Amino acid sequence: MHETSSIPVSDSAIEAALMTVARIVERYGEAYWPIFERLERELALRAWRGAAALFEARPPCRADLRCALVTGSQRYSLGD
Repeated sequence: MHETSSIPVSDSAIEAALMTVARIVERYGEAYWPIFERLERELALRAWRGAAALFEARPPCRADLRCALVTGSQRYSLGD
């Protein structure tokens, strides 16, 4: 049975835990590898959720205007 914590854990705390678990795997063997994989999955899931939230928060494109996606310093036009 998996229990969830109501205490929020930051991404940086998970990254620090990844480093610690990597050292444990290196020192004590692959028995601890599933913990490392679980932490990696959690970070990937958080990144995906963040990207999805940004996508949902963007304003909708109007049919009569060209839609543009701006990422960083690059601009990609959609609908050329």
